[in-house]
Amino acid sequence: MEDRRIDIPQVFFARIPLVRGGWKVPARTETRDGLWRAVVDEVEGAWTADPLADRLFVRVHTARDLIPEWQYFDLIDLKRWARAYQPDHPCLHPDRPMHPMTTPVVRLADIRNP
Repeated sequence: MEDRRIDIPQVFFARIPLVRGGWKVPARTETRDGLWRAVVDEVEGAWTADPLADRLFVRVHTARDLIPEWQYFDLIDLKRWARAYQPDHPCLHPDRPMHPMTTPVVRLADIRNP
């Protein structure tokens, strides 16, 4: 993992769990016109001039599981696919811990070509 300073806001993509043992949801930080915000599981936080004082931004900003942009959007696509085809998929219930023996396996090809 690459070293990075967490005291300086940066734009990036990550996965974060909402509960211990839960599905890691896609998250990102973004900036516009000197303001910052975090987006977690498609829920947008408030724009702020002091992002390191915002709890949601700090939670995302200090995430260790950084991902590339394409993976972020694949996780969003997985959630949309699961709504239509597998409503019990853990990505739709990130507030519940997962059990490894009951977590369904989904192939990327199934999501892209339902």
